[in-house]
Amino acid sequence: MKSTPAKKYFTFEELVVRWDRTSNDLVQLVIDGEMVPSLYIPSGGYLLNQFVPIDIEDADSTCSPSPLHDPSIDELDNEVRGWVTGFRYLILPQRTDSHDCDFHYFAAAPLDRDHGALCYSLEHRVGIADVLKSGMVMADEVARVEAKSSEKPAPDSNEKALSTTERNTLLKLVIGMAVKGYSYDPEASKSGVPKEIVDDLANLGIAITDDTVRRYLKEAARTVLSGQARHS
Repeated sequence: MKSTPAKKYFTFEELVVRWDRTSNDLVQLVIDGEMVPSLYIPSGGYLLNQFVPIDIEDADSTCSPSPLHDPSIDELDNEVRGWVTGFRYLILPQRTDSHDCDFHYFAAAPLDRDHGALCYSLEHRVGIADVLKSGMVMADEVARVEAKSSEKPAPDSNEKALSTTERNTLLKLVIGMAVKGYSYDPEASKSGVPKEIVDDLANLGIAITDDTVRRYLKEAARTVLSGQARHS
């Protein structure tokens, strides 16, 4: 059967159906910073200035505008224009009341997972109504939210934990299928295999993040393949 391309983003209407939640529930996730929405940024259309944000743990939902430079739109070179164009994460929501917030900044990645990302100011602020109407939630962000919501508490004393032998057996399965099924190279500094696995699982309705897959692949390679030839 011919496979369909993996979905790259979801509208809020799609997430209401997918999660059986109300739009107000999703708004609250966004306002509370539990889910990072995205917006399509046209070339230079929203850019005001660019800067590296302060550490968000000390930012109290604000982004300190310490400009690297403050170019006018006309002075932006093609490289900067090209970077700006496309879907970008709306970061650091600024709450205006219990059920509303504004966005003044965007970046190439959610700052809670990449504090070093370059941050851009929006020329015009974006309200939550605009986000619901025109915004999206990228597939990797949907997977992250779903993975977090499905996390289970630690097992109680009556639940048997995996033994070392059982865990090593599972790790053997993980690395074996990754190497033989996805041509995964444990020695490579970068690999697109974790994303391939995440996309294939998403097509089966299984949510897992790239970081989780990458962590288990590295653990499996270290545990199972240590001291052995990495390729048969």
